Amino acid sequence: MELSKRRRNLGDASGAPTSILDIPFCIMVDIFSRLPVTILLACKFACKAWYSYISNPEFGKLYFKNPPFLSVVMFSINYDYSLVDLKADDHDNNTLNPNALRILQTNEPTGNETVLGSCNGLLCILHHSSCFGGYKLYIWNPLTGERAFLPPPNVEENVKADAFLFGFCEKTNEYKVLRILTRKWKRGKTEVKICTIGSDDSWRVLKQNLPLPRGRKWTDTIFFDDTQFSEVTFKGSLHWITEDSFNWDDVVFAFDVGEEKLKPFPQPNGLYLRYNYTSLAVFRECLSIFQISSSSQVDIWLMKEYGELGSWTKEITVNCSHLPAVLPQLYYPIVFWRGNELLLCGGYGVLYSCDTETMMATKVRATVDRNVRGYAIPFVPCFLSFKDFIKGFDGEPKVLKEK
Repeated sequence: MELSKRRRNLGDASGAPTSILDIPFCIMVDIFSRLPVTILLACKFACKAWYSYISNPEFGKLYFKNPPFLSVVMFSINYDYSLVDLKADDHDNNTLNPNALRILQTNEPTGNETVLGSCNGLLCILHHSSCFGGYKLYIWNPLTGERAFLPPPNVEENVKADAFLFGFCEKTNEYKVLRILTRKWKRGKTEVKICTIGSDDSWRVLKQNLPLPRGRKWTDTIFFDDTQFSEVTFKGSLHWITEDSFNWDDVVFAFDVGEEKLKPFPQPNGLYLRYNYTSLAVFRECLSIFQISSSSQVDIWLMKEYGELGSWTKEITVNCSHLPAVLPQLYYPIVFWRGNELLLCGGYGVLYSCDTETMMATKVRATVDRNVRGYAIPFVPCFLSFKDFIKGFDGEPKVLKEK
């Protein structure tokens, strides 16, 4: 009798029992918006109703704007992808215990691949297989599994170096991939092509001479500087750092993604490119430069007034000498979080969170395969379908062809 009363109390006004599926959509969206990505991916395939909730564009836009956790994608040179969710107060005995989930690549045959860039939850990936059709270049959302293929980067004769940049224009809501290549015997001259995801059916030639970015280059089947992500999209422009100081006087370049042209940009005085690692990021809502000036020191530059001459300042220096030694002897910065803490990644995917004021470090218990060198990049979780946030996309992956 007592059990029947309890069931009636849990039911609706008619006494009929209810379930979690009867909870209103707005309440379920509020609940899901508080969960980490790793848990949401499990909930998405628990039942059809939850799949519908999490796939709903309303929820996708809400979660995209206000993710409750810091997400990082870790990948290794054996092409294994993992997603790590970090929460600010999730620690015990100076150790962070994040949620982690291995993400499998979808429907690709065996081959080699590298991540060329990341933007708004999308990864730009170059895949090579000598047995299955050569090169494939595509944009991948690891949370929805959707991919958009671009024209394959043909291996041409007399190519010295090839680089790709992945950017976003907020005004037009367009995602674009910029390709810059140099040929042998043409020192200081580059060829530039661009492709807009969802609207272009071929690479378009830009009659501009643009400098090669640091890292993300490949020649034939060899990739260079796997950890080097020198580019970042900020205020409608794609910014990158060049390594060609012989032919270019400037260090930092800004390419307007909407107008598709290089624009004048103020340079940081006192920044030298002789160091192994120099990368761009966004910190404190400012364009910033992360530079490893030695095996144990990271310098951080901020552009406090965007586009203003003389606004670059060296704001923070992080000492990493107290961290455990890794091979290679290098910790590279990923992203700032928890106020003034800098998330660092060692050469084998070892993560540490370092307080830039006290220099105290907290170990993150999340690593990729220790047998290979691993890397990590910041990731903005996006559950939106391509057709809901990429201009011109019709809902079906479009295979693009090169002229």
